[in-house]
Amino acid sequence: MTKLEQLINELCPNGVEEKKLGDIATVSRGGNFQKKDYVENEDRKINAQKFECAFYANPDLRNSRPPQPEPQAANLDLAALVEQLQRSPELASTLAALLASQNPR
Repeated sequence: MTKLEQLINELCPNGVEEKKLGDIATVSRGGNFQKKDYVENEDRKINAQKFECAFYANPDLRNSRPPQPEPQAANLDLAALVEQLQRSPELASTLAALLASQNPR
């Protein structure tokens, strides 16, 4: 049983009514959109120009990376850290194991 048949059985246990596509939708073969109907949007035009300039300025973008934020110095509250370690021996042992694995002797 196909997925479609499963869905029909699940959602339409009494079956589905057959209708011609033309009865429920307008079928066309293109040609409905004409150039005179196109509305120029200045923002779209500017974005297209920027994209084109950027694309052709550097055609091989596979190695380009977005700018990385500058690393900021961490502000540690050592008193709060010590307090947490004293309240949670599991945390202290996990931290000790992590530090030991980072600095093997």
